[in-house]
Amino acid sequence: MPGDSFTEMRERKGQAMNATSKKEKKETGARRGGRGGGGEHGFTLIETTIGLVIMMIVALGSASLFAYAARNNAGGNDRAIALAIAQQALETLRNARYSVTVTDPLLNATVGAPAPLTVKRNNRPFTLTTKVENTTATIKTITLTVTPQKASTIWSGESVTIVTQRAKSDQP
Repeated sequence: MPGDSFTEMRERKGQAMNATSKKEKKETGARRGGRGGGGEHGFTLIETTIGLVIMMIVALGSASLFAYAARNNAGGNDRAIALAIAQQALETLRNARYSVTVTDPLLNATVGAPAPLTVKRNNRPFTLTTKVENTTATIKTITLTVTPQKASTIWSGESVTIVTQRAKSDQP
């Protein structure tokens, strides 16, 4: 202003500079993640504790998920072994002779409840039950059932059953 003295102009300029300086401090504090330009940096103890609690909840959830997966993998392993036992027994019955002249004793029809056979694989006992039925004069129905005796999970204690039919061969 034209009529102002030099001192008044200096005071106004100083006030304007102080206002600008305070504004810059607030902006830089906000950019750095501070809480208002007081020069505070970092996290408080409460924020750190809350963060740790959240991380712990997530970690415990993951740990229970891993335990569940391990249990179900063991159950899948039991079922895979039971299926392998049933397939091996079925191959034995497929290789047995069943023709117009010869019938292997393995393929004789089962009378009453079939006798179970205990098979051990990987130090785990399994029960194998084989049932042979005469469907017609030339066809036999074979049912193989394998059950883990000591199931590691609820669903792995289920039986594996294979049902097939065998026809009499014309070749002697």
